[in-house]
Amino acid sequence: ARPALGDGPRLVPRAAEIIEESPGPGEKGDAGTGQGDAALGALEQDSAEIRLQFADATAEMRLGDAQPRRGPPEMQGLGDDDEAAQTDDIHFDTVSASIGILQFIGRLLGGDDTPAAKKGPGGHMSIGFRVRPRVVTSKALVDGLAGVPTSIASDNMGRLFAGGCGLRPLHRGGALLGAAFTVRTRPGDNLMVHKAIDMAEPGDVIVVDAGGDLTNAIIGEIMLSIAARRGLAGFVIDGAVRDTDHIGASPLPVYARGITHRGPYKDGPGELNGPVSIGGMPVMPGDIIIGDADGLLAVPQAEAAEVARLSREQMAREQAILASIADDSIDRSWVDATLKARGCAL
Repeated sequence: ARPALGDGPRLVPRAAEIIEESPGPGEKGDAGTGQGDAALGALEQDSAEIRLQFADATAEMRLGDAQPRRGPPEMQGLGDDDEAAQTDDIHFDTVSASIGILQFIGRLLGGDDTPAAKKGPGGHMSIGFRVRPRVVTSKALVDGLAGVPTSIASDNMGRLFAGGCGLRPLHRGGALLGAAFTVRTRPGDNLMVHKAIDMAEPGDVIVVDAGGDLTNAIIGEIMLSIAARRGLAGFVIDGAVRDTDHIGASPLPVYARGITHRGPYKDGPGELNGPVSIGGMPVMPGDIIIGDADGLLAVPQAEAAEVARLSREQMAREQAILASIADDSIDRSWVDATLKARGCAL
């Protein structure tokens, strides 16, 4: 039978008895006696009873919103305010005990469903403020794209994936090549960029989605110097930088959308090694980043070997064309043929 509401207090010592009888963490009941299983079964049975009682208590409390609570029939004729208040206190204590037992049993069974359990340290939700592990990219895949111009790689990716429009190289010259270590940060804040520099491995490119905002610089001379010392391959910043005299004299590639003298904040939030967008170009962690005077391109790992093969074949064809220009043997008949095929009157 379902326990009556007034039986709530008796369940408090009963729960204590069951918990005391139950095996502790990593313990087992006596061999062959089934004491551990029996205790757990009793705990589950009493837990079910408490949940039923809690449902009754909740329903009664809701009814209490519509009409005053009254004590048991034998107490209704007392007419004493103190005794009526005491009755309400007993009722409230019973419900409180039931709630407390439910919460304790929930924690005992490993099911803390309080809002704090779903939040990170300090009570903040971790979504939008988290550090994911670095994605490993094969060195062979990266090396396969060495020396491939962005224009030719783009040709062999359908000319759909070139991005970073508006970002320009600010270093003294030289190509960019490496695996993407991605950062998404609040515009004007570089806390997660500092963490990225500490986590990235030699040869990685720090790719920062700062929303294209130019209000505050994301990196400057100090961060660039740390990155160079750690052997990183360069930076792509969809945002602003500063200390451009130093950047301009450095061989470490830096691509950015703009320049400002205003420094950054270091508060967060931000995320490491998740998807980002750089001037409309999607970049995933581990993508291979190539950059030159023409711009930037992110090549997915799964397509890198094929893009490298097709690009080198095109590079060989273009070398043959350049040789035919040099010896005046180039055939330009394709121009008129194409115009006629398009319906142009010559």
